Amino acid sequence: MRLPGFSGNSRFWWAGYAAWLVLLSILSSITGPEPGTMPRIPGLDKVAHLVYFAGGACALHIAFRLSFARFRHPGPGLAIIVVTTTAIFGALDEWHQSFTPSRAGLDVWDWTADVAGAFVALWLAPRIFDLLPRKEEFPANAAPAS
Repeated sequence: MRLPGFSGNSRFWWAGYAAWLVLLSILSSITGPEPGTMPRIPGLDKVAHLVYFAGGACALHIAFRLSFARFRHPGPGLAIIVVTTTAIFGALDEWHQSFTPSRAGLDVWDWTADVAGAFVALWLAPRIFDLLPRKEEFPANAAPAS
């Protein structure tokens, strides 16, 4: 099984990562619910952080692999870039939330879940990358742009 042809284009993954960053900013700006208005499921917010940041880190990982020849094969350099970038944006997200009414922000456990999402992406992104269309599957002169 292969993903659709457009998914082999690095611009698709960079655009996805940019959209992920914009959505992160929007989600961090939403005022939290009033206390007691929603059922509280312990740890659910940490799972949401992990899943959301794993998605962003996957997009970043794949964008780098498609864009730069030195990252065609995952290695420690790419892992450091993905985890560090995710950790920085996770910290900025927590800082941003500290200015949003009814949001706690600066939660070290939320940030830890964000970073854990980056580590999940280090496992998941290569598997997604393997599903991308290969250049030899395209007719001549129709290979996806890098």
